[in-house]
Amino acid sequence: MEFLLGDGWVGAEEVGKASDFLLNVASNLVDSGFHRFRAGGQYMSLLPWAIWEFYQNELKLGNGSTEFNYERLVAVFARLKFVILAATSMAPEWGESNDAHGALGSVLYSKQIHEFLEKSGLTLPSASGGDVYGTYVMPCRSFGLLQDAQGSNGAPVGFGPRSSQLHSIREELPGSDSVRLLLLEGGTLTAEMLRSVGRHFSLNGLKNEHAECSLLINSMFEPYPGGPTVVGSYGRFNATVRWVAGFIRETGHHASSIIASNFKRVIQSPSASLTEVELAWMEHELRRRIHYACELLLGDVTGTLSHFMAGNINAIVQFWLKDKGLSPIVREALGMEVIDPTITLSELLDRIQAGAFLEGPLNVSNGRNQAAGGNQALYGLALLLSTYRSTEGLRAAASRIWPEPQAISATRKSSSAVSGLGALRRSAIK
Repeated sequence: MEFLLGDGWVGAEEVGKASDFLLNVASNLVDSGFHRFRAGGQYMSLLPWAIWEFYQNELKLGNGSTEFNYERLVAVFARLKFVILAATSMAPEWGESNDAHGALGSVLYSKQIHEFLEKSGLTLPSASGGDVYGTYVMPCRSFGLLQDAQGSNGAPVGFGPRSSQLHSIREELPGSDSVRLLLLEGGTLTAEMLRSVGRHFSLNGLKNEHAECSLLINSMFEPYPGGPTVVGSYGRFNATVRWVAGFIRETGHHASSIIASNFKRVIQSPSASLTEVELAWMEHELRRRIHYACELLLGDVTGTLSHFMAGNINAIVQFWLKDKGLSPIVREALGMEVIDPTITLSELLDRIQAGAFLEGPLNVSNGRNQAAGGNQALYGLALLLSTYRSTEGLRAAASRIWPEPQAISATRKSSSAVSGLGALRRSAIK
Protein backbone atom coordinates (compact mmCIF):
# COMPACT_ATOMS: atom_id res chain seq x y z
CA MET A 1 0.00 0.00 0.00
CA GLU A 2 1.39 3.41 -0.90
CA PHE A 3 1.64 5.83 1.98
CA LEU A 4 1.44 9.62 2.04
CA LEU A 5 1.59 11.73 -1.12
CA GLY A 6 1.18 11.07 -4.83
CA ASP A 7 3.44 8.15 -5.70
CA GLY A 8 4.06 7.60 -1.99
CA TRP A 9 6.67 8.87 0.44
CA VAL A 10 6.93 5.68 2.42
CA GLY A 11 5.49 2.22 1.79
CA ALA A 12 3.27 0.97 4.62
CA GLU A 13 5.72 -1.86 5.32
CA GLU A 14 8.49 0.68 5.90
CA VAL A 15 6.68 2.71 8.56
CA GLY A 16 8.27 2.38 11.99
CA LYS A 17 11.90 1.35 11.92
CA ALA A 18 12.48 2.62 8.43
CA SER A 19 11.05 6.06 9.10
CA ASP A 20 13.05 6.43 12.30
CA PHE A 21 16.15 5.21 10.49
CA LEU A 22 15.59 7.69 7.66
CA LEU A 23 15.17 10.63 10.01
CA ASN A 24 18.10 9.61 12.19
CA VAL A 25 20.33 9.27 9.13
CA ALA A 26 19.17 12.63 7.80
CA SER A 27 19.52 14.42 11.11
CA ASN A 28 22.94 12.94 11.87
CA LEU A 29 24.15 13.93 8.40
CA VAL A 30 22.98 17.50 8.90
CA ASP A 31 24.09 17.75 12.52
CA SER A 32 27.60 16.46 11.75
CA GLY A 33 28.14 18.45 8.59
CA PHE A 34 28.19 15.19 6.59
CA HIS A 35 31.52 14.15 8.15
CA ARG A 36 30.52 11.22 10.29
CA PHE A 37 28.31 8.19 10.47
CA ARG A 38 27.73 6.05 13.51
CA ALA A 39 25.96 2.74 13.88
CA GLY A 40 23.79 2.98 10.78
CA GLY A 41 26.66 3.79 8.45
CA GLN A 42 28.93 1.02 9.72
CA TYR A 43 26.22 -1.64 9.47
CA MET A 44 25.25 -0.44 5.99
CA SER A 45 28.85 -0.90 4.92
CA LEU A 46 29.48 -4.24 6.61
CA LEU A 47 26.20 -5.95 5.68
CA PRO A 48 26.79 -6.00 1.87
CA TRP A 49 30.45 -6.94 2.40
CA ALA A 50 29.54 -9.86 4.67
CA ILE A 51 26.84 -11.12 2.27
CA TRP A 52 29.29 -10.88 -0.65
CA GLU A 53 31.89 -12.93 1.22
CA PHE A 54 29.27 -15.47 2.28
CA TYR A 55 28.04 -15.96 -1.29
CA GLN A 56 31.58 -16.38 -2.59
CA ASN A 57 32.39 -18.91 0.10
CA GLU A 58 29.20 -20.89 -0.54
CA LEU A 59 30.01 -21.06 -4.27
CA LYS A 60 33.53 -22.21 -3.46
CA LEU A 61 32.25 -24.97 -1.19
CA GLY A 62 29.70 -26.02 -3.82
CA ASN A 63 32.22 -26.06 -6.70
CA GLY A 64 30.54 -23.16 -8.44
CA SER A 65 26.88 -23.74 -7.56
CA THR A 66 24.91 -23.76 -4.34
CA GLU A 67 21.47 -23.47 -2.80
CA PHE A 68 21.06 -20.54 -0.45
CA ASN A 69 21.14 -21.49 3.24
CA TYR A 70 19.70 -18.78 5.48
CA GLU A 71 20.80 -20.44 8.72
CA ARG A 72 24.46 -20.31 7.72
CA LEU A 73 24.10 -16.66 6.71
CA VAL A 74 22.51 -15.81 10.08
CA ALA A 75 25.48 -17.45 11.82
CA VAL A 76 27.81 -15.12 9.88
CA PHE A 77 25.74 -12.12 10.96
CA ALA A 78 25.81 -13.23 14.60
CA ARG A 79 29.61 -13.36 14.51
CA LEU A 80 29.76 -10.00 12.74
CA LYS A 81 27.50 -8.48 15.37
CA PHE A 82 29.84 -9.61 18.12
CA VAL A 83 32.95 -8.42 16.26
CA ILE A 84 31.43 -4.94 15.93
CA LEU A 85 30.58 -4.83 19.65
CA ALA A 86 34.01 -6.12 20.69
CA ALA A 87 35.83 -3.68 18.40
CA THR A 88 33.75 -0.79 19.71
CA SER A 89 34.45 -1.76 23.32
CA MET A 90 38.20 -1.70 22.61
CA ALA A 91 38.13 1.49 20.53
CA PRO A 92 39.74 3.75 23.20
CA GLU A 93 42.96 1.77 22.69
CA TRP A 94 43.32 3.37 19.25
CA GLY A 95 41.88 6.76 20.20
CA GLU A 96 38.19 6.36 19.39
CA SER A 97 35.03 6.47 21.48
CA ASN A 98 33.59 3.22 22.82
CA ASP A 99 30.05 4.61 22.68
CA ALA A 100 27.92 1.64 21.60
CA HIS A 101 24.62 3.52 21.31
CA GLY A 102 22.63 2.02 18.46
CA ALA A 103 24.63 -1.21 18.42
CA LEU A 104 22.73 -4.44 17.80
CA GLY A 105 23.18 -7.14 20.43
CA SER A 106 24.57 -4.91 23.18
CA VAL A 107 22.15 -6.40 25.72
CA LEU A 108 22.16 -9.94 24.30
CA TYR A 109 25.95 -10.18 24.33
CA SER A 110 26.70 -8.03 27.39
CA LYS A 111 28.06 -10.96 29.44
CA GLN A 112 30.12 -12.27 26.52
CA ILE A 113 31.64 -8.83 25.89
CA HIS A 114 32.61 -8.59 29.55
CA GLU A 115 34.20 -12.04 29.34
CA PHE A 116 35.99 -11.10 26.12
CA LEU A 117 37.52 -8.01 27.70
CA GLU A 118 38.47 -9.94 30.82
CA LYS A 119 40.10 -12.86 28.98
CA SER A 120 41.28 -10.96 25.88
CA GLY A 121 39.51 -13.49 23.67
CA LEU A 122 36.30 -15.46 23.15
CA THR A 123 34.77 -18.00 20.77
CA LEU A 124 32.43 -16.10 18.49
CA PRO A 125 28.69 -16.78 19.00
CA SER A 126 26.81 -18.13 15.99
CA ALA A 127 23.19 -17.63 17.04
CA SER A 128 20.75 -14.69 16.96
CA GLY A 129 22.16 -12.81 14.00
CA GLY A 130 18.96 -12.26 12.05
CA ASP A 131 18.45 -8.71 13.36
CA VAL A 132 21.51 -7.47 11.45
CA TYR A 133 19.91 -8.50 8.16
CA GLY A 134 16.37 -7.54 9.16
CA THR A 135 17.30 -4.04 10.31
CA TYR A 136 19.62 -2.95 7.52
CA VAL A 137 18.74 -4.88 4.36
CA MET A 138 16.00 -2.43 3.33
CA PRO A 139 18.14 0.72 3.85
CA CYS A 140 20.94 -0.96 1.85
CA ARG A 141 18.54 -1.78 -0.97
CA SER A 142 17.05 1.72 -0.87
CA PHE A 143 20.45 3.26 -1.57
CA GLY A 144 21.59 0.70 -4.14
CA LEU A 145 24.14 -1.02 -1.88
CA LEU A 146 22.18 -4.25 -2.40
CA GLN A 147 19.81 -5.14 -5.22
CA ASP A 148 17.22 -7.74 -6.13
CA ALA A 149 18.68 -11.22 -6.47
CA GLN A 150 19.22 -12.74 -9.91
CA GLY A 151 18.99 -16.49 -10.50
CA SER A 152 17.06 -19.34 -8.94
CA ASN A 153 19.23 -20.41 -5.99
CA GLY A 154 16.94 -18.75 -3.43
CA ALA A 155 19.31 -15.92 -2.46
CA PRO A 156 17.34 -12.96 -1.05
CA VAL A 157 19.52 -10.15 -2.45
CA GLY A 158 22.02 -9.50 -5.21
CA PHE A 159 24.77 -7.02 -5.97
CA GLY A 160 25.24 -4.03 -8.23
CA PRO A 161 28.02 -1.58 -9.03
CA ARG A 162 27.89 0.02 -5.59
CA SER A 163 28.14 -3.38 -3.90
CA SER A 164 31.24 -4.12 -5.97
CA GLN A 165 32.82 -0.76 -5.13
CA LEU A 166 32.14 -1.23 -1.43
CA HIS A 167 33.59 -4.74 -1.45
CA SER A 168 36.74 -3.55 -3.23
CA ILE A 169 37.27 -0.81 -0.64
CA ARG A 170 36.87 -3.15 2.32
CA GLU A 171 38.98 -5.85 0.68
CA GLU A 172 41.94 -3.47 0.70
CA LEU A 173 41.65 -2.63 4.41
CA PRO A 174 44.56 -4.18 6.36
CA GLY A 175 43.67 -7.35 8.26
CA SER A 176 40.20 -7.84 6.78
CA ASP A 177 41.08 -11.39 5.66
CA SER A 178 41.54 -12.61 9.23
CA VAL A 179 38.12 -11.31 10.29
CA ARG A 180 36.52 -12.65 7.11
CA LEU A 181 37.67 -16.20 7.92
CA LEU A 182 36.34 -15.91 11.46
CA LEU A 183 32.97 -14.74 10.22
CA LEU A 184 32.67 -17.57 7.69
CA GLU A 185 34.08 -20.43 9.74
CA GLY A 186 33.78 -19.34 13.37
CA GLY A 187 36.56 -19.50 15.89
CA THR A 188 38.16 -17.39 18.60
CA LEU A 189 38.30 -13.63 18.36
CA THR A 190 41.24 -12.17 20.26
CA ALA A 191 41.99 -8.71 21.58
CA GLU A 192 45.35 -8.85 19.81
CA MET A 193 43.61 -9.28 16.45
CA LEU A 194 41.29 -6.34 17.09
CA ARG A 195 44.18 -4.08 18.03
CA SER A 196 45.30 -4.32 14.41
CA VAL A 197 41.94 -4.47 12.56
CA GLY A 198 39.31 -3.30 15.07
CA ARG A 199 39.26 0.29 13.81
CA HIS A 200 37.72 -1.02 10.55
CA PHE A 201 34.82 -2.65 12.41
CA SER A 202 34.04 -0.37 15.36
CA LEU A 203 30.90 1.73 15.26
CA ASN A 204 32.80 4.99 15.52
CA GLY A 205 35.59 4.17 13.08
CA LEU A 206 33.87 4.76 9.77
CA LYS A 207 34.74 8.46 9.76
CA ASN A 208 38.41 7.51 9.38
CA GLU A 209 37.79 5.47 6.20
CA HIS A 210 37.52 8.27 3.63
CA ALA A 211 36.77 6.16 0.54
CA GLU A 212 34.21 4.02 2.31
CA CYS A 213 32.49 6.97 3.97
CA SER A 214 32.40 8.94 0.70
CA LEU A 215 30.83 6.02 -1.14
CA LEU A 216 28.09 5.70 1.48
CA ILE A 217 27.31 9.42 1.46
CA ASN A 218 27.25 9.55 -2.34
CA SER A 219 24.96 6.52 -2.35
CA MET A 220 22.49 8.46 -0.24
CA PHE A 221 22.33 11.48 -2.52
CA GLU A 222 23.06 10.23 -6.03
CA PRO A 223 20.40 7.91 -7.51
CA TYR A 224 21.50 4.55 -8.82
CA PRO A 225 20.13 3.35 -12.21
CA GLY A 226 16.51 2.40 -11.69
CA GLY A 227 14.23 4.77 -13.53
CA PRO A 228 11.74 7.37 -12.27
CA THR A 229 10.85 5.41 -9.12
CA VAL A 230 14.43 5.53 -7.84
CA VAL A 231 14.83 9.20 -8.81
CA GLY A 232 11.61 10.03 -6.95
CA SER A 233 12.73 8.19 -3.82
CA TYR A 234 16.02 10.07 -3.79
CA GLY A 235 14.20 13.36 -4.28
CA ARG A 236 12.06 12.65 -1.23
CA PHE A 237 15.06 11.68 0.88
CA ASN A 238 16.94 14.83 -0.13
CA ALA A 239 13.88 16.90 0.71
CA THR A 240 13.72 15.23 4.10
CA VAL A 241 17.38 16.06 4.79
CA ARG A 242 16.79 19.72 3.95
CA TRP A 243 13.66 19.74 6.10
CA VAL A 244 15.46 18.12 9.05
CA ALA A 245 18.07 20.87 8.93
CA GLY A 246 15.41 23.33 10.09
CA PHE A 247 14.75 21.30 13.23
CA ILE A 248 18.25 20.54 14.45
CA ARG A 249 18.75 23.63 16.60
CA GLU A 250 15.15 23.66 17.82
CA THR A 251 14.47 20.08 18.88
CA GLY A 252 17.73 18.14 18.72
CA HIS A 253 18.16 15.40 16.18
CA HIS A 254 16.08 12.54 17.57
CA ALA A 255 13.54 11.28 15.06
CA SER A 256 10.72 11.21 17.61
CA SER A 257 11.27 14.88 18.54
CA ILE A 258 11.38 15.99 14.91
CA ILE A 259 8.21 14.08 14.02
CA ALA A 260 6.29 15.38 17.07
CA SER A 261 7.40 18.98 16.54
CA ASN A 262 6.45 18.86 12.87
CA PHE A 263 3.03 17.35 13.65
CA LYS A 264 2.24 20.19 16.04
CA ARG A 265 3.59 22.84 13.68
CA VAL A 266 1.58 21.60 10.69
CA ILE A 267 -1.79 21.35 12.44
CA GLN A 268 -1.33 24.85 13.84
CA SER A 269 -0.15 26.48 10.60
CA PRO A 270 -2.14 27.95 7.69
CA SER A 271 -2.48 25.26 5.05
CA ALA A 272 -1.17 27.54 2.29
CA SER A 273 2.22 27.81 4.02
CA LEU A 274 2.86 24.07 4.24
CA THR A 275 5.41 22.22 2.15
CA GLU A 276 5.17 18.74 0.67
CA VAL A 277 7.67 17.21 3.06
CA GLU A 278 6.00 18.78 6.12
CA LEU A 279 2.65 17.32 5.12
CA ALA A 280 4.20 13.95 4.36
CA TRP A 281 5.75 13.52 7.79
CA MET A 282 2.70 15.02 9.48
CA GLU A 283 0.57 12.32 7.84
CA HIS A 284 3.06 9.68 8.95
CA GLU A 285 2.47 10.77 12.55
CA LEU A 286 -1.29 11.06 12.04
CA ARG A 287 -1.50 7.48 10.83
CA ARG A 288 0.80 6.27 13.59
CA ARG A 289 -1.37 7.86 16.29
CA ILE A 290 -4.54 6.37 14.84
CA HIS A 291 -2.88 2.96 14.57
CA TYR A 292 -1.64 3.13 18.17
CA ALA A 293 -5.04 4.23 19.49
CA CYS A 294 -6.79 1.36 17.71
CA GLU A 295 -4.13 -1.01 19.02
CA LEU A 296 -4.96 0.04 22.60
CA LEU A 297 -8.69 -0.39 22.03
CA LEU A 298 -8.25 -3.87 20.55
CA GLY A 299 -5.75 -4.80 23.26
CA ASP A 300 -8.25 -3.91 25.98
CA VAL A 301 -10.99 -5.88 24.24
CA THR A 302 -8.72 -8.92 24.25
CA GLY A 303 -7.57 -8.35 27.83
CA THR A 304 -11.10 -7.84 29.17
CA LEU A 305 -12.45 -10.82 27.26
CA SER A 306 -9.78 -13.04 28.83
CA HIS A 307 -11.44 -12.40 32.21
CA PHE A 308 -14.96 -13.10 30.95
CA MET A 309 -14.03 -16.15 28.86
CA ALA A 310 -17.07 -15.29 26.69
CA GLY A 311 -18.99 -12.14 25.81
CA ASN A 312 -19.74 -9.57 23.17
CA ILE A 313 -18.59 -6.00 22.50
CA ASN A 314 -21.60 -4.44 24.22
CA ALA A 315 -20.87 -6.35 27.42
CA ILE A 316 -17.21 -5.40 27.30
CA VAL A 317 -17.95 -1.69 26.76
CA GLN A 318 -20.50 -1.69 29.58
CA PHE A 319 -17.86 -3.20 31.84
CA TRP A 320 -15.43 -0.42 30.87
CA LEU A 321 -18.03 2.26 31.65
CA LYS A 322 -18.88 1.04 35.13
CA ASP A 323 -18.44 3.70 37.78
CA LYS A 324 -14.92 2.91 38.93
CA GLY A 325 -11.74 4.88 39.37
CA LEU A 326 -9.75 5.94 36.34
CA SER A 327 -5.97 5.93 36.46
CA PRO A 328 -4.38 9.39 36.87
CA ILE A 329 -3.03 9.46 33.32
CA VAL A 330 -6.44 8.53 31.87
CA ARG A 331 -8.18 11.19 34.00
CA GLU A 332 -5.74 13.77 32.65
CA ALA A 333 -6.21 12.62 29.06
CA LEU A 334 -10.02 12.62 29.24
CA GLY A 335 -10.38 15.69 31.46
CA MET A 336 -12.73 13.95 33.93
CA GLU A 337 -12.57 11.97 37.15
CA VAL A 338 -15.12 9.28 36.25
CA ILE A 339 -16.93 8.17 33.11
CA ASP A 340 -20.65 8.88 32.84
CA PRO A 341 -22.12 5.78 31.12
CA THR A 342 -24.59 8.03 29.27
CA ILE A 343 -21.96 10.34 27.78
CA THR A 344 -21.84 10.57 23.99
CA LEU A 345 -18.71 10.65 21.83
CA SER A 346 -19.54 14.23 20.88
CA GLU A 347 -19.68 15.26 24.53
CA LEU A 348 -16.48 13.39 25.25
CA LEU A 349 -14.80 15.12 22.31
CA ASP A 350 -15.76 18.52 23.76
CA ARG A 351 -13.95 17.65 27.00
CA ILE A 352 -10.65 16.81 25.29
CA GLN A 353 -8.21 19.69 25.71
CA ALA A 354 -7.05 21.27 22.46
CA GLY A 355 -3.36 20.69 23.23
CA ALA A 356 -3.67 17.11 24.46
CA PHE A 357 -0.89 14.76 23.26
CA LEU A 358 0.91 17.59 21.45
CA GLU A 359 3.69 18.44 23.89
CA GLY A 360 6.65 16.34 22.85
CA PRO A 361 6.89 12.86 21.33
CA LEU A 362 4.05 10.43 21.94
CA ASN A 363 4.99 8.11 24.80
CA VAL A 364 3.54 4.76 23.74
CA SER A 365 4.30 3.14 27.08
CA ASN A 366 1.76 5.44 28.78
CA GLY A 367 -1.06 3.54 27.09
CA ARG A 368 0.45 0.09 27.06
CA ASN A 369 1.13 0.28 30.80
CA GLN A 370 -2.58 0.79 31.55
CA ALA A 371 -4.41 -2.21 32.93
CA ALA A 372 -6.99 -3.96 30.77
CA GLY A 373 -10.58 -3.48 31.86
CA GLY A 374 -11.20 0.06 30.69
CA ASN A 375 -8.20 2.29 31.34
CA GLN A 376 -6.22 1.10 28.34
CA ALA A 377 -9.16 1.48 25.98
CA LEU A 378 -10.14 4.88 27.36
CA TYR A 379 -6.58 6.15 26.96
CA GLY A 380 -6.67 4.97 23.35
CA LEU A 381 -10.03 6.66 22.84
CA ALA A 382 -8.67 9.92 24.28
CA LEU A 383 -5.75 9.78 21.84
CA LEU A 384 -8.09 9.04 18.93
CA LEU A 385 -10.41 11.93 19.82
CA SER A 386 -7.56 14.38 20.42
CA THR A 387 -6.08 13.47 17.03
CA TYR A 388 -9.45 14.08 15.39
CA ARG A 389 -9.86 17.42 17.13
CA SER A 390 -6.34 18.70 16.54
CA THR A 391 -6.52 18.01 12.79
CA GLU A 392 -9.99 19.49 12.21
CA GLY A 393 -8.63 22.73 10.75
CA LEU A 394 -6.32 20.98 8.31
CA ARG A 395 -8.99 18.54 7.20
CA ALA A 396 -11.44 21.41 6.73
CA ALA A 397 -8.90 23.08 4.43
CA ALA A 398 -8.69 19.86 2.41
CA SER A 399 -12.49 19.77 2.17
CA ARG A 400 -12.59 23.33 0.85
CA ILE A 401 -10.09 22.43 -1.86
CA TRP A 402 -11.87 19.17 -2.78
CA PRO A 403 -15.52 19.27 -1.69
CA GLU A 404 -16.13 15.95 -3.48
CA PRO A 405 -13.77 12.92 -3.31
CA GLN A 406 -13.99 12.31 -7.07
CA ALA A 407 -12.50 15.76 -7.72
CA ILE A 408 -9.19 14.57 -6.29
CA SER A 409 -8.19 12.49 -9.29
CA ALA A 410 -9.09 15.28 -11.69
CA THR A 411 -6.72 17.71 -9.98
CA ARG A 412 -4.00 15.22 -9.07
CA LYS A 413 -1.37 17.14 -10.98
CA SER A 414 -1.75 20.29 -8.86
CA SER A 415 0.88 21.45 -6.39
CA SER A 416 2.41 18.77 -4.14
CA ALA A 417 1.37 20.42 -0.90
CA VAL A 418 -2.23 20.74 -2.09
CA SER A 419 -2.16 17.09 -3.19
CA GLY A 420 -0.99 16.31 0.31
CA LEU A 421 -4.07 17.93 1.79
CA GLY A 422 -6.19 15.68 -0.38
CA ALA A 423 -4.36 12.62 0.88
CA LEU A 424 -4.75 13.91 4.41
CA ARG A 425 -8.46 14.27 3.93
CA ARG A 426 -8.73 10.66 2.82
CA SER A 427 -6.83 9.49 5.89
CA ALA A 428 -9.02 11.50 8.32
CA ILE A 429 -10.88 9.73 11.08
CA LYS A 430 -14.37 8.92 9.94
